Amino acid sequence: MPRNFPILTLNIEDLDDRGYGIAQHGNKIVQVLNALPGETVEAQIFRRKKGGLQGVAKSVLQASNLRVAPREDHFLCCSPWQILDFEAENQIKVSSIKKFYQEAQVDLPDFDIISLPDQTWNYRNKAEFSFYSDDTEQLNLAFFGRDSRSKYPHTGCVLMAEPINIVGRRFLDFLNDRKIQARQLKSIILRYCYAQNKVVACLFFKDESLEFNLEELSSLLDEILQGISIIYSTHKSPAPVVTEIRHQLGCMELTESIYDVNLTYNWDNFFQINPPVFELAAKDMIEQIKGTPDFSNLPVVEMYAGIGTLGLLVAPLVPKVLAVEVTPGSQEKAIRNAEQNRVGNFEFIESLAEESVEAIASNQILILDPPRVGLHNKVIEKIIAESPKHIIYLSCNPKTQAANYAALQEKYKIRWMRAYNFYPHTPHVESLVILDKK
Repeated sequence: MPRNFPILTLNIEDLDDRGYGIAQHGNKIVQVLNALPGETVEAQIFRRKKGGLQGVAKSVLQASNLRVAPREDHFLCCSPWQILDFEAENQIKVSSIKKFYQEAQVDLPDFDIISLPDQTWNYRNKAEFSFYSDDTEQLNLAFFGRDSRSKYPHTGCVLMAEPINIVGRRFLDFLNDRKIQARQLKSIILRYCYAQNKVVACLFFKDESLEFNLEELSSLLDEILQGISIIYSTHKSPAPVVTEIRHQLGCMELTESIYDVNLTYNWDNFFQINPPVFELAAKDMIEQIKGTPDFSNLPVVEMYAGIGTLGLLVAPLVPKVLAVEVTPGSQEKAIRNAEQNRVGNFEFIESLAEESVEAIASNQILILDPPRVGLHNKVIEKIIAESPKHIIYLSCNPKTQAANYAALQEKYKIRWMRAYNFYPHTPHVESLVILDKK
């Protein structure tokens, strides 16, 4: 840490939506990692921000009775709430959703939160690991820290499905045997399929001269690892962008089963990271549609559709589904998924939601599952203008969901709401609201 960043003794008053403990120091707000409400901590400050500071608790002088021991040393990189009792985590997430809606001046009905308490570890079906070489030039898997661009080495993560960790370590051994260094690599992306118990791996490297032997790569494939892509990614970008696919072995597609619908996707397609909990949300969504008196006569439009997951799940209930998504490759997968599930009433438009608002009409059910930034203003304006009869809004960011609903509440009321802990031991939470036109 820079020498001019102080260590402060702080009383933690609250938690924010990024998982930081919140304290006051003079006229500044301090965000503190590894800190819970009610605790007194000594925090090393690592960043100055406009109007505030950020730091990490290096020692806890007075601990909360909600604090538990984290399961891994790098927890602040991946899941800062490993220190929080899980039942308390659920209640804090409910409280945070209520707070977001109160700030948006919206009254909420009573709602609960759904989780799978016996499946709070090893649930993630996607990981991106960086690489780190130590003083002995031994290669390690790594995460970037929240406090800086520093890397924190590890041999796996307790949030990841264990086959992901197994394959990650196997690649690590493969790369170490060949004396490949972290400076030559970017990252490895690993995707896991619950239904198939299979993994696909994409290794991104930035040293254009690096060569891989196909026969040696083939030896990595087995009953768990079914596909490998070796991808050159230009050093001009820090992100794992695809510049050139050098090698591809095996099958890079996975097929997950959600509510008896088989959904095929590629390593770079969006798919929910916790399928068992997502399936519970999908079941609730289907039950809520069945509880809508006129549902069997109403077509569905799904905005921000990904590979068409939600639209395909509800297609048997309604006369027609139109899905809208811009991400390359999503259309091909969505149409293929419709065909393999014998869904004949499904159509797809490859487009930004805000460029296809003409699809929104009054006599329909509108399904929304936007990214964390929420709905585009053009989508909100079209909803207000056309007023679809019913809206199903699944959100990975209740804060933007609350703001979006505030813009719609003159025309809509919340019929039903529920939260889902898709992301145990992190600050993130999913929320589902069913809106009916007033």
